[in-house]
Amino acid sequence: METTRHEYRVTRMWEENPEIFLNDQALLPLAPLAATKQPQILLQQVVERANQVSVEKRGEISAYDFTSMADLQVWLQGIGD
Repeated sequence: METTRHEYRVTRMWEENPEIFLNDQALLPLAPLAATKQPQILLQQVVERANQVSVEKRGEISAYDFTSMADLQVWLQGIGD
């Protein structure tokens, strides 16, 4: 019987710089989990970056639900009221 060996590194998302995720469309859905002292601003940045993703690319980023991102944007606007 054959066996395989796998190595991994645990990533504590809440300790990572959000810029890593904001600058990569494939990682963008993970950005809200990153370290921040201003979560509303980070979420707004995610919404802005998500809105910049082309329609063709959206299908490649399966973690996105752009309807919920739009809902998130509405929710964020309500926080400021």
